[in-house]
Amino acid sequence: MQIQQKAGSRTLVFDTPLTSGMGQRTWVKTSMHPYRNSSPAIMMDDEKVKRKRKANWSQDQLLLLAQFVLERRGVIKGRFGAGVTSKKKREAWEEIRVNINASFPAVRRSTDDCEKRWYSLQSQCRFEIADYKRAVAATGKSIINIACLHL
Repeated sequence: MQIQQKAGSRTLVFDTPLTSGMGQRTWVKTSMHPYRNSSPAIMMDDEKVKRKRKANWSQDQLLLLAQFVLERRGVIKGRFGAGVTSKKKREAWEEIRVNINASFPAVRRSTDDCEKRWYSLQSQCRFEIADYKRAVAATGKSIINIACLHL
């Protein structure tokens, strides 16, 4: 398979026929983002394009993230108005990012990483709390230990 670059789209050339033709090459035109494809691996310069993953969030990083978010809870969770603007929310997330990167210099987190992980953590905790409440309602006893924070 080869890739030919054209303005705004990609043309994939397959060396094997895709139809029941007489061994002809079939040209398939697609417009794919080079890093977000759902097709089989596209070869660029005989190498696969791979995105390098960051390390998973450690428990210490998650606790620090929760601490910093709770310190800035009024801005982050507050409704937009005179005291809370999108700029102030961005600044709060930027402060959190700077503090986490200063505490854990081995892994560089972006503001989007911090924000996504916080909302992901909240979602996980909601499921765990719901499971706990279901178990208590079913048995009448508190039998499950919740590992997340009450947010």
